[in-house]
This record gives sequence, structure tokens and C-alpha cells, in this order.
Amino acid sequence: MKNNVIKLFNCKNKLLVIIAILMCLMLESCSKKVPDENEVEPSDLENAIVNKAREYIGWDYALGAKEANCLYECDDNNNQNEDSCYINNNCNGTCSSGANLWCTYALDCSGLTHWAYKFNSNQMISIAYGTWGQWNCKLEDNSTDNLNCKKYSLDDIHKGDLIFMGTAEYWPKHVALFGGWHETVYWNFPNNEFCLDEFSDGYYMLYGIEWNYAYDSDGNVIGYNFFLEDGKTIVEASSTLDGIFIDDPCKTGDQQLFPGEVVEVPYDWASGTINDCKDLYGNNVVRPR
Repeated sequence: MKNNVIKLFNCKNKLLVIIAILMCLMLESCSKKVPDENEVEPSDLENAIVNKAREYIGWDYALGAKEANCLYECDDNNNQNEDSCYINNNCNGTCSSGANLWCTYALDCSGLTHWAYKFNSNQMISIAYGTWGQWNCKLEDNSTDNLNCKKYSLDDIHKGDLIFMGTAEYWPKHVALFGGWHETVYWNFPNNEFCLDEFSDGYYMLYGIEWNYAYDSDGNVIGYNFFLEDGKTIVEASSTLDGIFIDDPCKTGDQQLFPGEVVEVPYDWASGTINDCKDLYGNNVVRPR
């Protein structure tokens, strides 16, 4: 009888161990993010292109800014009108802000993508300076065809690809870089380069963004930090998103003079305008390499 009880006890223990192992495996499997069916492992070049663009996160947006190593003089604190910003003094590095002049390092959307392709750490790649030229697979002279450049659907996107969005009369009005599938991004107080308009007091937010409190040295709450873990992103010089605000969690109050910065944002946040572009123009992913 005693031996039978011991055997039964051992059987129950083994069964419990098996159940525990299965539950552990199930939980581990569920905790892992399901990979995108179109996901492609990025190459060294693709990582280098995106990493180069990330070096400029927080820089101002200025329409027409194509040179990352030059100060721009912008008239009347206006960086979104054609011909309002100029390279100062042949890029000699001196500039003085005044009542009608603002000095800043800046890039526009196609200036950022051009700079990331040309000056990444892996391979220098010539692409056009402007959105039109990049959309039409032109080289830096804006007239010669880039024979290595092709257009793809969103289903075939790779990290570092040019992704076009928005609609204009003849071609898309905005270009960004696809940042990848499994990116972790922090937008920390007070210089958050991106924040949702739809802020809520819940821990989880739209597009996979989460938040926590930012504290001063005395432990007082002074603002909010936002972060995205393991998500799809785009890197862009945005003419509207901006990071230096004074009040409220999403910084919709006082802001710096120039709207717009180089930012990394969730892909899903921009998916509406990305899909609008796709619906109007067809394949809106360009791979100039």
C-alpha cells in the first residue's frame, strides 16, 4: 500500500512538473511579439542609414535646408515658407539671432534622407536633394536616373527605405525613412521630440506608446516621459512636430519659435497619410540602393 502511495505521489509530481513546463512555454510564447509577415532582417547598410538620420533627432525643421553642417538664417522666425531660410555667410559658422532673424542648424524632410544616404558610415549613396527627385529615382544632380533605384509596395519595405506620404498635385509631398520593426524609442522630458495629441491618464496609450512620470531631484513630478518598445517607426524631419514645450504633458501650450523637428515616431501614427499616398500613387516605397 505504501509503495502504491509513493508511486501515485511521484506520478502526480511528474504531472505537475509537465503542466508547469507547458504553462511556462505557453506564457513565453504569448509574451513574444508576433513577427510581421513581411519583416526582413536589416543589413549593415540599412542600419547605418537609419542610425545616421537619428544623429539629427531634435534638430529644427527648415524648408529648403539640405546641408547638415551649416547654420541657417531664417527670416522672421519662419522656417516653413519657401526661401525664408538661407545658409549664412557661405556656411562659415557665425550667425547672430536678432529681432527679424533666427539662426539654427536644420534639415527639411528630403534633406534628412539625402544626408543619411550620402554620409552614413557604411556606403556613400547619391540620391536627389528634393522630394520630387527622390520620388523619381534621380541622382544628386536631380536629372540622371539612379539605375539601382526601384519602387516597392509597403509589403516589401526594408529598414532605411524611403517612404512617401501625403498627397500633392503631381507627387507625394513628404518623405521619411522607415526606421525598422523592433525599435525602442524614448521621448524624455523636457525635450520630448514627439508626443501624441490624444494623451490619457492610462499607462498604455495609442500606437503602443507608454509613459511614466519625470521627477526632479527632490522627487517632485515635473512632467512626463514617453517611450515605445519593440515597435515599427519612421524617422523624419517633420514640419509640425516639435519638442521644446513648457507646459502640459503633450506640450500643446507654449513652444519654441520654430514648429517642426527631426523626430522618430511610431509608424502607425503616420499610417493614415502613408496609405493616402499609396492609394493615390501606388507603390510609395523607394529603395535607391
